[in-house]
Amino acid sequence: MKKDEIKKIIPYDDPYLFLDEVEIINEKEIEGSKQTNDEDYYFKGHFVGFPIMPGVLVVEGIAQLASLLLRKKIGQSHKEKHVLAYQVRRANFYKPIFPGDKINYKVKLLGFYENKIANFKGEAFVDDSLKCKVRFVCAVVDKKEFNQKYERNEYLTNWLKYWFSANKVEATELYDKVIWVIEEGIHDVESDILDILYQIAFELGDKRAFDLLCWAQANAYGWDRFFTDKQKAESRWNFVKKNYNWDDKLSRYEELYKLCLGKLRYHKMR
Repeated sequence: MKKDEIKKIIPYDDPYLFLDEVEIINEKEIEGSKQTNDEDYYFKGHFVGFPIMPGVLVVEGIAQLASLLLRKKIGQSHKEKHVLAYQVRRANFYKPIFPGDKINYKVKLLGFYENKIANFKGEAFVDDSLKCKVRFVCAVVDKKEFNQKYERNEYLTNWLKYWFSANKVEATELYDKVIWVIEEGIHDVESDILDILYQIAFELGDKRAFDLLCWAQANAYGWDRFFTDKQKAESRWNFVKKNYNWDDKLSRYEELYKLCLGKLRYHKMR
């Protein structure tokens, strides 16, 4: 499969397409290659005086090959889907890749769960020399739902911040309006919105305040050590410590952790 055919399947183009051809493809494995040269843009500044291919772009080439395998596996309906990076679990870089090297990629699909989450193992070679090995996860989402979700969240976030900062309405009225809009799809609401709402809910004496705080944490990748915003997570935790009385500090933390974990499981079930 040559470059023109690849472009018809995965939504990439130069200068951000890191595949030239696919040599082997079957149900669970795919192999492809990329020929580098002295004129490739990333060699000009990485590094000055010592041009080597950035490791992140090696991983990107592997991931693009994986997305092609996944789209072929999904079939014709793949055109209605986004294949997105979800997690890089581990990446090892053994030796540098220099201008003029031909990179050979090998990718294996380890599992595809509910047509939503795919686990992969990928490797990059130059000749027989292993340059990179990576374990990663891709998420498959419906294009229409994904786009609507982010358009809705962007609108809600801007709307909420404007009315709240401008004091256009009373906090109670604002809170009631937003809760009415989001309560059926709270699992898809941006954590920035929920961070505002749980504080308003607490001030108004609404018992849902703690639940909203837990959703804010869950919707912001929960307790993931790579993706969770540490500063915002600490802010939520400090709010709990300051405003909620349990018998001891540990029980407060356990309650927050357990409720967030339950909501994260709900995400995965979907």
